[in-house]
Amino acid sequence: MKEQLVYAVITVLSLAIFIYYLSLNYKISYHDEVGYFNFAKDIQNLGLFEIQNELRTYLYSFIISLFLVVSSSEDAFISKILMSIFQYGVYLYTIFFLAVKSIERFKVENQKKVFLFITGFGLLNPYLIQSTTLFLTDILATCFSVLAIVIVQFCDNTKFRNNFIAFILIYSAIMIRPSSLIFLPIILVLIVYKIVKYSERRKKRLFVECAFAAIISTFVFLPQLYMNVTKFNDFTPLIHENLYENQSKWAVEMLKYGTVVIQDEQPQLYWANPIQSEEDIGIYELIYKDFFVFIFVYVVHVFGVLDWGYIDTYINDFYPISRILGSGFLYFIWILIFYGIFKVIRKKEIDFQFIGLLVSAICYTLFVASTAIESRFGYPIFLLLLPFAGYTFVESRLTKRWIIGAISLIVAAFIISFLLDLQTDRINWFEFLFKI
Repeated sequence: MKEQLVYAVITVLSLAIFIYYLSLNYKISYHDEVGYFNFAKDIQNLGLFEIQNELRTYLYSFIISLFLVVSSSEDAFISKILMSIFQYGVYLYTIFFLAVKSIERFKVENQKKVFLFITGFGLLNPYLIQSTTLFLTDILATCFSVLAIVIVQFCDNTKFRNNFIAFILIYSAIMIRPSSLIFLPIILVLIVYKIVKYSERRKKRLFVECAFAAIISTFVFLPQLYMNVTKFNDFTPLIHENLYENQSKWAVEMLKYGTVVIQDEQPQLYWANPIQSEEDIGIYELIYKDFFVFIFVYVVHVFGVLDWGYIDTYINDFYPISRILGSGFLYFIWILIFYGIFKVIRKKEIDFQFIGLLVSAICYTLFVASTAIESRFGYPIFLLLLPFAGYTFVESRLTKRWIIGAISLIVAAFIISFLLDLQTDRINWFEFLFKI
């Protein structure tokens, strides 16, 4: 009865946070949101095989266009409400699916408590909830990628259906956000290793079935491939514009940049690199031209992946208080996650399933740290590692020493984050605090 009450409270709070952000965001869309909405209208008017866009993949806007069927194509707010509900539903399903599959592998007595903490920490994350109320690709790409990896790791790979769904999901994630491509080779390696290691019979047949599932799932790429070939003479299922080349250069110039949805303002906040390097240089070139700058920039980018920044749409009005609460929550969960990883490894209780989650998160972190970091890049890492936070709460004693250490780390994270904020012209935490 007590657990049911806790579930009810978590659900109500999650819905309340969702409704709050939806009330802020549904009436108007800014910057990238407008781009996706206009692309959706093009798809609705011209069809999938007549569109032309060198910067955006088609699938996210195609999903929006489906909601435009029951709403006005001139006003975004109805389709935005419907899209937000859809994204929130996918987000909830991803959290519960991850929790259900992962608790089966932890060697703990009270699996219900692990499930409670995993779902609770996931459903109350204000950053993820706000992302469900925006016309931005992050939450859907994150959920599809995580679901694909969880299916590969925790479900029966001898069933063709599971492999087919996994490939559909990861291909869809790529067609929503191209950076999800980093997960595809990881998934292929995990599938091959799983078949070789754990399948005693029918290995050849399983390889053939997986290859067949991967091939027939590529129909997801066809509209994008057709658009690139016919409109840009570029044989690729990814976006035509080489965005990663630009981002690797921006990574040297900026320690981080954050998406802002404020009317009549630029869509990014730039954290300038105080250690200047030569202009127009990529982050990999720094390795042999200025190795110490590379280390500095790369470490700050890894921190940026963990420090998401802002949770309110209108940062000028709300950012000081909400950021303290939101970032405090996030820092605390990261501490639980990393402590859980340490405990699982130390007790030698980690198995292939959790190695897959850990390796996927590490590889993705190393990849995005080579770009100009955006706060939302850290969403997949949070979900992939979330089960370890549940393990910490159930299997570890939160002693006085542990709590003091956690508080010290949170304070240190805030100080570093504030110093990054001071690199911008518009965010001054200390000025705000002195005015209180």
